[in-house]
Amino acid sequence: MRAEFARLGVAIEVPDADPETVEVMVELWPAVRLFTRLGTQWRSIAGYSGVTWIGLDYAAVDVAMRRLGAEGVNFEDLQALEQGALGVLNGGV
Repeated sequence: MRAEFARLGVAIEVPDADPETVEVMVELWPAVRLFTRLGTQWRSIAGYSGVTWIGLDYAAVDVAMRRLGAEGVNFEDLQALEQGALGVLNGGV
């Protein structure tokens, strides 16, 4: 991150982070909390080359949101988390 900002001519101070700690913006916290509860709600396809993760089962997500009282979660935030996870789950970064 320092190098990216340096290319722009900006010096920043980045604290050393604990690899076990993840910082989350307050506005995104409800979506992150819901996302961590949806571990069993993924669609996938198993084939000879392994498992390909398709994405969250939105019908199941809707039920989970209502049962967990998470109706106020911004669905676009949840989808952003899903897209990030798909990259990791399917072998990307």
